[in-house]
Amino acid sequence: MNKTFVFLIITLMTLCSCQKENSSLLLCGDGYRYWYENGKDKSKVLIHYFDKDGQWLLFEGHTMGFNHTGYDMSLLERGEWNLSKENNIEISHKKYTVICMEPSLIVLQKEGEKAQHSLSPMKEEDIPDNYKMLWK
Repeated sequence: MNKTFVFLIITLMTLCSCQKENSSLLLCGDGYRYWYENGKDKSKVLIHYFDKDGQWLLFEGHTMGFNHTGYDMSLLERGEWNLSKENNIEISHKKYTVICMEPSLIVLQKEGEKAQHSLSPMKEEDIPDNYKMLWK
């Protein structure tokens, strides 16, 4: 019974480690990823940048052009991000619970608030060239 218990503990630790690694890969890919947060004003969006080194940037994006393709982006805030084992993420010293983390959607809830933040991945063509691979 002791060997079974040790095996179970090692398996659980490995799964927790894999979960964090998979979540991190989903969040920032091999290098970086941009996620946008839709609000009521469709001409402005909040754009979150996560990179593999733990850097987080928050931009306000304004749609460009007649077709609303691409964004003109202004930096609002910069900080760091870190995933914990308890299905939480800390972004710029603010704690969020991860409600959902999938390739097409991340839902976060800030500690102490009821509102949820839904993030969707940005298309590569919507990211201005001068913002790709920031601060590498």
